[in-house]
Amino acid sequence: MKPSTKPEPFLLASMLLCTLLGLGYPLSCEMCIRNGAICIGEMKPCALDEDTCVVIMTETNNKGSVDVTSYKGCSKSSKCDPAFLSFTVAPENYMGSDTHCCQSNGCNKDPLPAFRRNLTKNGLRCPSCSTFLKETCTPTDETLCFGEETRCVTVTGLMHPGHPLDCWVCISPGPFCHGTMQPCAPEEDTCMAAVYETHRVGDVLVSSKKGCTTSSDCDSGFLSFNDGPESNIGSTMRCCQSNGCNKDPLPAFRRNLTKNGLRCPSCSTFLKETCTPTDETLCFGEETRCVTVTGLMHPGVKFAFWGCATENACHIKPGTLVPSGSHLLTIKKISCLPSPQASGKAE
Repeated sequence: MKPSTKPEPFLLASMLLCTLLGLGYPLSCEMCIRNGAICIGEMKPCALDEDTCVVIMTETNNKGSVDVTSYKGCSKSSKCDPAFLSFTVAPENYMGSDTHCCQSNGCNKDPLPAFRRNLTKNGLRCPSCSTFLKETCTPTDETLCFGEETRCVTVTGLMHPGHPLDCWVCISPGPFCHGTMQPCAPEEDTCMAAVYETHRVGDVLVSSKKGCTTSSDCDSGFLSFNDGPESNIGSTMRCCQSNGCNKDPLPAFRRNLTKNGLRCPSCSTFLKETCTPTDETLCFGEETRCVTVTGLMHPGVKFAFWGCATENACHIKPGTLVPSGSHLLTIKKISCLPSPQASGKAE
């Protein structure tokens, strides 16, 4: 197969959609975190990839000293579990939480009902220990289980100060977005800033995004996809862990246009989740992997393509949102293939 040089119908259609479909209006949720059963904050817009408002009430009992904390904010439906959760280490050493999730503006305004832990012993018991300043402890006792506690668990983690991280949050066409400072969810320990550049048959679309995330989901550095000489998406991302640290814009996007001698099977399609490669595309710079990508283009239009990518593309998680101009692509699945063929020869 020869490297493809022709524009794909999918790419032309995606350009049209990017032009016709704007960013829309994000969900707005009440945001606050307070000691006590009630917190009242301000209504603020969520990031575009956050489709859920959340209310969480947490109760911690440490040797008879009970602390209650309430939190309201934005989240993703995939990360919001509307249920009761409970850990017991000893009769007077437990933690529980109750979570409410909803998907309309301001729907998390009302407080949750008072926290009620089930104190009925269920006849089960688990090995028990706890420690601070270390990541391991050796069980020396057993604790009785209560209510719906039917599993034995081990938990490790970090204890943070009572206030969540604050990050700049925005998403916009162009290389700069400003937004507002917003508190992150308790599990989000990282601020991120990213610039995305999409080439579509000679046209260049640039987007920028800032927000909250977790350190495990933030990959600082450059990422690139390429399914043809004039068809590629690239991004550069910065991750940091202090309040407002993602305020400054990123440097201008620079894609490496040096051919690296590798090539991958290539195809792209629109309205379907699969395509059959009929050509090959040349790889550039750090693009050393062949990938297949499937996803959704807002508002739910399927797409798929094969091509070259950088190594870190293999680690993108399902559900990741990639801005493309004024449009959002949701990555559904990425599969990395064996190392690309060199000089047109099969492996």
